[in-house]
Amino acid sequence: MGRGQAATEYLIMFAIAVIIALIAVGALSGFPDLGGGMGERESIAYWTTANVGITKYILATNSQDTRITFRNNNNYPIMVENVTFGNSTLVVEQVLSPGQSTEIGGGDAVGCPTAGMKYYVYATIYYTDVSSGSSYGFYGMKPLVGTCQKSV
Repeated sequence: MGRGQAATEYLIMFAIAVIIALIAVGALSGFPDLGGGMGERESIAYWTTANVGITKYILATNSQDTRITFRNNNNYPIMVENVTFGNSTLVVEQVLSPGQSTEIGGGDAVGCPTAGMKYYVYATIYYTDVSSGSSYGFYGMKPLVGTCQKSV
């Protein structure tokens, strides 16, 4: 076997190893939404596991039809004070035991402009540890992503 053939075989084996490594990294990290931006599944996965999780959310053209379900993922009772969505504030004022959920209507604070359009809404949840009185703000690093629902 000549030196040229050995070098060529080495380069081919190296290229195959790099391709396999790239495929493995892609499979472990997930694939981005092809439409650009973050997808609904990634948003749901992030918000479901947050300190104060948002496990279900429906934003509608009439903010009265908006529904958001909060869950306490901490191991102590909390008072969910309010949530800000950009310039809008949704007053919650609900005490939640560990693992407990509550659904809140949107009131006048939270809605979306056009039915069928995709929305990306960043949220900050303000809550208090009931036992210690300590107040916290959880700023979501990822937006709530969904499709605006038509109000009935």
